[in-house]
Amino acid sequence: EDTKTATVSPTVTITATSTNTALPGTVWTRAVEHAEFSERRDFGSIEFNGGDGNKMWVIGGTGSEYFNDAYNSTDGITWQQVTQTTPFTARAKHITLFYQSKLWLICGEDGLNKSDIWYSSNGADWTRASTMTALARWTDSAGAVFNPGGEDKMYVAGGFKDGLYQSSVYS
Repeated sequence: EDTKTATVSPTVTITATSTNTALPGTVWTRAVEHAEFSERRDFGSIEFNGGDGNKMWVIGGTGSEYFNDAYNSTDGITWQQVTQTTPFTARAKHITLFYQSKLWLICGEDGLNKSDIWYSSNGADWTRASTMTALARWTDSAGAVFNPGGEDKMYVAGGFKDGLYQSSVYS
């Protein structure tokens, strides 16, 4: 805390106090220099409870190659590999959501855009929900679970398909 006082004649005293009150989310501290998963980008990341407590998850992504592995962590520092190879093909730029007590992986790409949707109750065992949807060949989209009027729904918005940027929203 830094305090400065100034006196102005004849009797006015002004005291200014400054306090470092950074807004939440504006100060970041590195949790770990090198996590157990390989260097990557465009992966799915989410908080999910696969039956053994809430954990952070990293699924798929790309770096030196495309990945279809899954890691989780209880503290963001120590990561464990849950599965080295999932039944869905390696991919990046997919959507990862938590919906109806399941982890969902939607579309993505590995150089070619994907059209499939997968879900898991534990992050290790995956089931294909669909192979061709209205979201066929979409990548780089944003997703959310939203409750408009009492019923949770998965939403996918925007993205890239067939060489064109998209502004559609699907649920």
